[in-house]
Amino acid sequence: MDPMCGSNFPFKTELFSETTFIFIRFGEIVLTTMVRPKTSSILAIFCFWGLMISHSSTAHPMPNSVVNLYVYDQSIAGVAKMPLDDFATAFGVPKESINLNSPELRRYFLNHIQIITEAKPWQTHIESVRVINSNDPIVREYQELLLNFICTPVKRTSTRDFTFKYDAIIHQVITHKIMVNVVQDWQGGILGSQVQVGEIALNIPKGQYFPLVVKLQNGSWWKGFGSMVSLGMYHIAEGADHLLFLLVLLLPCMLVPNGQNWGAFASASFGIKHMVKLVTAFTLGHSITLFVGAFQWIRLPQQWVEVWIALSIMISSIHAYRPLFAKKEGWIALGFGFVHGMAFASILMDIRLSAGALAWSILGFNLGIECMQILLLTVVLPLILWLSKRSEYILFRKVVSAISFLIACFWMLERIFFFKQL
Repeated sequence: MDPMCGSNFPFKTELFSETTFIFIRFGEIVLTTMVRPKTSSILAIFCFWGLMISHSSTAHPMPNSVVNLYVYDQSIAGVAKMPLDDFATAFGVPKESINLNSPELRRYFLNHIQIITEAKPWQTHIESVRVINSNDPIVREYQELLLNFICTPVKRTSTRDFTFKYDAIIHQVITHKIMVNVVQDWQGGILGSQVQVGEIALNIPKGQYFPLVVKLQNGSWWKGFGSMVSLGMYHIAEGADHLLFLLVLLLPCMLVPNGQNWGAFASASFGIKHMVKLVTAFTLGHSITLFVGAFQWIRLPQQWVEVWIALSIMISSIHAYRPLFAKKEGWIALGFGFVHGMAFASILMDIRLSAGALAWSILGFNLGIECMQILLLTVVLPLILWLSKRSEYILFRKVVSAISFLIACFWMLERIFFFKQL
């Protein structure tokens, strides 16, 4: 086996401002100390890079670090994922000996993570550190260190332009790279998506790495509001359980109850009024709990909210098959609207916004939900109106109700026994 693969192989060099040792380990260039390269070292660094590539067939380099930033009104939070093997090299201890709760570990990250605005450093707080298992198409299974941190300015300042000083691992493993993304920026209209803002890596011509200067677009409440409208529409479009609940609730709205069964078609005006009443009651219910839930005045376990949503579909499916609460559907829609609103609120609960921005977010998110509900009505109303007059509607209604009931049963079992907290 080539001695440079799978083990540390030292080279003495004068490429840097003071004599140091460089190790080729698993296709990575590792420094024993942090030194600044001379400009004349460019060619030699390319040579080392060639060594790294030439041995990639027998020892693949570890994946790089990824830092996702959450830009708030007066703070910036981050979630960093980094290969545990590379971190152990930079930290100077075997990975088996890393104590995730040690003061030294937290002090290391405090020394290597910093945000600066107007030449003034922010305060960095390490919230949590843990090890997770990950997969990579090349490396396959490997372990990563997952770090949660938050930076806050000493005094009020803008979070639109800042310098991000992050050199964990790269201060020792100079071939390492850090991909930096913004995944939440309410004022910039970024919510849930991943926008890469830069990369921290070795600048080969200058022989060193530099902090990342982040310049975000000018933010505004309108961008934040618009992104929440889009998020509300997307949530309903992707939320099969919410759509299915509305569908089965509306199935018998054109019919008159006849004892234990649904009777004949009433009239178009009766059905439309009934449908509007149901949707209005559902909207009122979920709007109330969306508001109180988003402000965290009430917070219920997410698992049981999801279970109750499945139950609401089961009950509504039975009612669509045969009347359970005839002429009281409005109250049922209101009650189950409360439950669905708590699920909507869970989307907003973890977004750290000022009271004003949160209020706009609730309004925009709710508006997006209503837009999708209106779109659903424009599609479903003519279809139900046309089918309700036909004899085949009895079979259609019963089949759709039965299928919806079975789907809801599956969802309930899944959410009770295999629920995963988001």
